[in-house]
Amino acid sequence: DRPTSPRRMLPTDQVDSLHAIVQLLDQTPALVHSPELGFFRDFLEQFQIPPAPETSAAPTVAEQVAAGDDDDAAELDEGCVPPDEPDEAQEMGDPSHEPTDDEIELVSQAKMAASEALGNGDVEAAVAHYSTAIKLMPSALAFANRANAFLKLQRPNAAIKDCDAAIQLNPDSAKAYKMRGKAHRMLGQWEAAAKDLGVGQTIDFDESLYELQKVVEHKAKLIAERRAKKGGKATAPGKASETPPADMPGMGGMPSMGGMGGMGGMPS
Repeated sequence: DRPTSPRRMLPTDQVDSLHAIVQLLDQTPALVHSPELGFFRDFLEQFQIPPAPETSAAPTVAEQVAAGDDDDAAELDEGCVPPDEPDEAQEMGDPSHEPTDDEIELVSQAKMAASEALGNGDVEAAVAHYSTAIKLMPSALAFANRANAFLKLQRPNAAIKDCDAAIQLNPDSAKAYKMRGKAHRMLGQWEAAAKDLGVGQTIDFDESLYELQKVVEHKAKLIAERRAKKGGKATAPGKASETPPADMPGMGGMPSMGGMGGMGGMPS
């Protein structure tokens, strides 16, 4: 067994922003004297690195499976996170509510503010703005966009709840299936992840998700094979599309813009 590092507690986008600043200072050290970086300069002068926390050996596959007799447990990896607790206060809105013209304007403003907040790396604020939009006028796209924000906060169960609501409103919401597939992947629920990503990619192919789709399908296949060896019934996962699908009649509505999520500054 090899030691495991402590689980990252910071959102990925914040770590990436810090890394970019460090790289900039490494290339141009004099920038550290900029007035706007005074707080950072003070931090560097005062900060003392504490001792590293003790690491523990990662459990073996056999130990994981024996502990819960769970096929998925055997395929957990560094991309998996602990499940988040259900949040009863998660705003889900009322689909039967007929918004007024003023409320529709507020919804538009809230969505623009959410996109701007995401672009600035303020994911919590983005969630709050999307919640405002959902409270006044719930829509599949608003739920899928908030699910994307929840994933950035490593809250996969909250994201799944939003995606379930989105798919109930629009069964052809490719983005909702893709976000739910990503959430299942974060929880190590490989077969569910492979199924959702497969549906989302069939509705609206996104090349940037192709590698992730192959990973989850491979793990789902291993689980199915393991179940078959135990005498259960294997479930064959879907197969990643090699090329974008042709026009698909009968999907209803306009094609989803699932691949456009997360672009700061653009209204959602």
